[in-house]
Amino acid sequence: MARYGYGASVSGSKTSIVTSSGGVAPSGLPVASTAQITISGAAEFNGIYIRTVLAGLYTPEPISGTYNYISASGIYYLTSPGNTNYNGDYAGNDWVLATGNNVASILSENTSTDSNNVPTTGWSPSITITSA
Repeated sequence: MARYGYGASVSGSKTSIVTSSGGVAPSGLPVASTAQITISGAAEFNGIYIRTVLAGLYTPEPISGTYNYISASGIYYLTSPGNTNYNGDYAGNDWVLATGNNVASILSENTSTDSNNVPTTGWSPSITITSA
């Protein structure tokens, strides 16, 4: 007689089978709980980026999906869809890694529109993003 819902182990004990709720797990690093990320892919912008929450500079609401990195060669930022960097340079519909003080120069782009999760794959040109 077949038993449903249990799997037999080598020792003969029963182990319940757990199924998921059917929802899709978020892809990438959650912005809300990831204060720092590491980006690599080209020497000029490799480093640890720190999440910033800015309010009142260019928009009345907090800008929470922006990560900044300052190096000897410049200021770099990673920003989520609909957000701008500290200088108000970019407000696109996808994720971008950019530099620039008055005009954004996009270094890499990701078509993800999920502003709650930093995408770790699908960047063009390719970059590597991990939690710091």
